[in-house]
Amino acid sequence: MAITKSLVFSNVTLQNTTGASPTTYDNHVVDTVEVTITPVSDTVKDGRTLDASYDISLTVGLLNTNILSDSRVYTDTSQEPVSARIVFNGATGARTLNIGNVYINGRKDYSGNRDVALLSATIRTTNVASVIIES
Repeated sequence: MAITKSLVFSNVTLQNTTGASPTTYDNHVVDTVEVTITPVSDTVKDGRTLDASYDISLTVGLLNTNILSDSRVYTDTSQEPVSARIVFNGATGARTLNIGNVYINGRKDYSGNRDVALLSATIRTTNVASVIIES
């Protein structure tokens, strides 16, 4: 039997990639947290496929909709997107995921009869360990 650490988060922190002051937001909606890694395959010379890169996607819903006014969250086309890091801070005994150099999209979401700020981001990389730092 494998021993694994759970991905249970206590809050979310947004950081500029330039090192400016981070902001932490509590009250995330547990069933909206999702971090996925999807391989992007390439066909090689002999017809077989190999994973050439990976799409890393994240989604999280927060009850604190003030996050939509954070300058690191891209909410409309009149803004210039800002590259940022999003940190899913692990609850006691769980992993923390630090996902960097992404454009964080934000919008209101009313599904499930809730008023939440839904954040999402996707980045393509050839090296997952350079984008997701686990601790």
